[in-house]
Amino acid sequence: MEIVIVVLQILCVAGLALGTALSLYQLMQGSNERFTHAVANDFETGYRRLVRNRRR
Repeated sequence: MEIVIVVLQILCVAGLALGTALSLYQLMQGSNERFTHAVANDFETGYRRLVRNRRR
């Protein structure tokens, strides 16, 4: 049973390390992309327009 717990702990630490590495990689690559939130912002603007037109 102790071996299973140790293996699970190692897998969790490895997952955290992988997540950290991928996040750092994304931050390094993301410096070239300036409009990453443009799609979400357009969606929100369209939704507000739709709600405004329904109230009329």
